[in-house]
Amino acid sequence: MAILDITNNEEYKNILRGNKVLVIYSASFCKPCKEIYPYMLELSETYKDIIFIKVDIQKCEDIEDINSILSIPHFRFINNTREICSFTGANRCLIIESIEKLRLSDSL
Repeated sequence: MAILDITNNEEYKNILRGNKVLVIYSASFCKPCKEIYPYMLELSETYKDIIFIKVDIQKCEDIEDINSILSIPHFRFINNTREICSFTGANRCLIIESIEKLRLSDSL
């Protein structure tokens, strides 16, 4: 599975409903974002039960909660619109740990 590029708030909200989603907030100027992206692509192939989406904070200013992102890369793990966990930084161990939390979470 690939990482979906989200371009607007309606698309963002539709994907969150009823799904387990890993949201990657990034920007083209962010070196750590570029460095972690190939790893995230690998994970999207491994964890096919999770939808991986990318939100470019420069291009998607209308996306809900975008103003709460203070630093990038930022990762948000969501199950059926409910946030399970989130963090900032390209920490591979924390990404895997958070994916496992998301996989074990129950839908609302």
